[in-house]
Amino acid sequence: MLIKLNLESDAIDLTQYCIEKVIEACAVQIKVGFHSVILLCIYRSPSGNFGEFVEQLDRILKYLYKPKFELIICGDFNVNFLIDSSPVQQFILLIQSYNLFHIVDFPTRTTKGSSTAIDSIFIDLSRINLFQVLSLSNGLSDHEAQYLHLNNIFYCQSGNYSIVKKRLITNSAVSTFIELLKNESWDYIFDYTDVNQTLNLFLNTFLLDFESCFPYQYVASNISNNCWITTGIRISCKCKKFLYIMSKASNCTKIKAHYIRYCYLLRKVIRKAKEMYYNDMITSSATKSKTSWNIINSEIGTASNKRYTQTEFNLGSKTINVNQAAKTFNNYFINSVAELITQDSNSELALSSLRGIISL
Repeated sequence: MLIKLNLESDAIDLTQYCIEKVIEACAVQIKVGFHSVILLCIYRSPSGNFGEFVEQLDRILKYLYKPKFELIICGDFNVNFLIDSSPVQQFILLIQSYNLFHIVDFPTRTTKGSSTAIDSIFIDLSRINLFQVLSLSNGLSDHEAQYLHLNNIFYCQSGNYSIVKKRLITNSAVSTFIELLKNESWDYIFDYTDVNQTLNLFLNTFLLDFESCFPYQYVASNISNNCWITTGIRISCKCKKFLYIMSKASNCTKIKAHYIRYCYLLRKVIRKAKEMYYNDMITSSATKSKTSWNIINSEIGTASNKRYTQTEFNLGSKTINVNQAAKTFNNYFINSVAELITQDSNSELALSSLRGIISL
């Protein structure tokens, strides 16, 4: 990787993650003013194990990813992104869990018999909204180069937001998850009479499907600017957390009583701080009525801010109720304990109970 001499940069050692014929990686951190960009370059051998490549890439991203840094990935992945294949879906799912998206939608390698896009660039579109990517013929390889031009890379970072970790849950992912559970063979779970071992076997399969369908992603989230929170209140809240841990770890009645008293006083301080802050806002406002209603809405919330949580999903002609499905799982593992302990479990009944979820 070549970097201009006038740029402040530091190489990142990724030797421990590189495996011959599986993945080769190098990275550099480029400092631009008070900000930093991490540029990661990847090569995957076409003869390597793709599953092992995805696992190693995930380890590299976990090591490199920092919400305050900009992460850009480029390289030769030997996966044709112009075709919707299983390796492409698996790769895209991993990359999107870090809120990265590929932006090369044109062929990067053209031969007499094929035209593929096996080279690509991945950026965070929620933080980089002004860019241009072009194809350049270098005359040195059968791969064409990709030229990425970023305009004001830190433009979106000036807003009042924080990076939060959320699961990527969509209707298509829910349908895929239900199909995976439906096609799983649960018979092996009931070969054991120990309830803990049975539950662990079930959770291993369930969580594997769950994590593959609903991966984590990092997204920018707006944060509220509570100006009434003073430095003293922040310190008191940290002290309250410490006292809470102490009260739970100790049986001393004096510590518990002190924690309760401290919480009471902290609530009074917070209430008074908010009252003083809002009084100043209303007094200095030219439209006192509007300001008052804005304060009320910020405290009690408005209907537009409430989010609807979907509790039912349609899978073909079947309707699956999420709460009822969860209740079915809970009832089975709670009520079947006595039968498992006495080694009198009915595997057919258990199987029908688990499979009955998809017919709810």
